Amino acid sequence: MKCINCGSEWNATGKAAVSITNCPFCGESPVVKKTEQKAFEASKETLEAIYKQFGADILLGKLNAYIADFAPSLSTANKRLVNSVYEFGASKALKESINGTQEDKERAVKIAIRNMTEAHVSIESSETIIYEFTDALGWKIEKEKSLSTTQDTTKKPVVNNDLAEAINVIKKQDRDNYKKVRDILNESALQGNAEAMYWLGKSYMGKKGILSQFPEALKWIRKAAVNGFADAQYDISKEYDGAKRIEWLRKAAEQGYIDAQLVLAESYYEGSGTRKNYTEAIIWFRKAADQGSSEAQYFLGSCYEEGNGVKLNYAQAAEWYQKAADQGDKNAKEELKELKKLGKI
Repeated sequence: MKCINCGSEWNATGKAAVSITNCPFCGESPVVKKTEQKAFEASKETLEAIYKQFGADILLGKLNAYIADFAPSLSTANKRLVNSVYEFGASKALKESINGTQEDKERAVKIAIRNMTEAHVSIESSETIIYEFTDALGWKIEKEKSLSTTQDTTKKPVVNNDLAEAINVIKKQDRDNYKKVRDILNESALQGNAEAMYWLGKSYMGKKGILSQFPEALKWIRKAAVNGFADAQYDISKEYDGAKRIEWLRKAAEQGYIDAQLVLAESYYEGSGTRKNYTEAIIWFRKAADQGSSEAQYFLGSCYEEGNGVKLNYAQAAEWYQKAADQGDKNAKEELKELKKLGKI
């Protein structure tokens, strides 16, 4: 007997041949030609096809097993975006509202998008992929005006000077005028300005500055962080421990944010929230020191004096201590005196 699909042959005659419903080699019917699966190029088409053929349980539960078959040429970036829906709990939020009311579904969409953005997926990508899933499910969800898209161009744009003045009001903590400048900040934030998002968030914070106690502040500062604003990334890092904290610190540090560089360096130096790593600590202390941080310069001097992460070198230690001392660092001045007293320089 020969399979029409894979071409394999085996001995099967009489009743044995009639009883065979699947080829022992490829698993398909040996007498019915398998219909070739149409391949899709876009994630939206792929999701719709999988839902149409297998239903919501597969779309929101076991989709990953079918992506390769339905979209073998789908870009790696799009595959990762689809996978992130499962990885970060967005699909779970949608699945729990399959049989819910329209309000339940709208709430689930917001939760799903929030889960994605909190996991550092951009707002634009999060919204795009979640709405592709809901379109595939047949949900009639009206897309909210996105922070990641340009607003109505007929609207009068915010004047840069006005925005700068609004931000300055928040920086000065002129609380009597916070409400007056929020409209300016809000308009610019809705146009995708991450700096405006950050200072709008700051306008909702209390005097003690505990971010987690003020939901509206946290919402906007988190949006600013996701959109790449270093100050916000540094502030958000304080809301986490361990790997998440290090991840946000690194994002801000890589943009040259000195405070983030210092805290990141100290974390590696002390093994706080991550493994102790003197080499990594030296890298970030040096970046901050090169930008003029006297604290980082002092720590570098200490590393060279003690041989932590670098080869022990008293001359280098003295050089960094001197840089810090020139900026008035008292500890650095004392260390220089001690090195001289001991005859090490």
